[in-house]
Amino acid sequence: QRQMCIRDSVEGVFRNSSGVLFAVGSMAPLFRRATNLWAAYSLGSRGQCSVSPGHLPIISVGRHIYELANQGWQRIASARGKITLLWASTTKRFYVQLNNGQNNSQLAVGGRNGAWRSLPLTLADDDQIRLLVGIPGKHAVAISEKNLVYALGPKKPRRIALGPELRGLTIHSAAAIGGRLLLAGQVGAAPTARSVLAEIGPTQVTLAEELWPLEADDYFAVLLLDASKRLLVASHHGQLRVQEVDGSWRNGKLVIDVPPPPIDFSGRGPARAR
Repeated sequence: QRQMCIRDSVEGVFRNSSGVLFAVGSMAPLFRRATNLWAAYSLGSRGQCSVSPGHLPIISVGRHIYELANQGWQRIASARGKITLLWASTTKRFYVQLNNGQNNSQLAVGGRNGAWRSLPLTLADDDQIRLLVGIPGKHAVAISEKNLVYALGPKKPRRIALGPELRGLTIHSAAAIGGRLLLAGQVGAAPTARSVLAEIGPTQVTLAEELWPLEADDYFAVLLLDASKRLLVASHHGQLRVQEVDGSWRNGKLVIDVPPPPIDFSGRGPARAR
């Protein structure tokens, strides 16, 4: 039962220098896997968890931000409210979306020194930011539920326009890939929707290339650059394509890294979490 709970709510998985795995769900606590067993792992904070997109092992729990170091998870910063989205530009600079009970789209940027600055952004009443991402050490962007893209600069957030070939774009995912900020999504509605890979530039989102068609209920879930500098694009249903360094595409294969443990339903059930 516990293994199923981890699988259904996983936001990110991290491995420390000793090979211990940590699974981060949408809510605290984390789960820790050592000696082939998963167990709840508390950081002392409660509430919603967010995982920073990218290569830095940084997460938030409640209003606190943690980094995975050799000694374990260390609290490195605290925001002024509950964090609902997080992107770490560096290990010392963080972009967050806060929920203080009034406005789900209150953006802020801050660091380890505790100094936070609000990023004023006005959205429609039925819209809110759903993704923070960027190029580490450079610029950050915010993407809303209505597929609007904003550059988060030193002043007020600025709207980034879609190129004419991307009108009607639904954004599925975005990531920094080899110094470029890419997104995957679809243009138009099923069954004639076009799957696309696009680049987010300073002033415009432009088409990079076409991707493969998706099933009606599928979406692009992962954009990743592997150790060999190859681009991996994976869908929610498990379709995987790999772009080689020369630009050619081939089908990829998913391999189970950690087999799920057998589930034993004997004995008493787990205690209710409070």
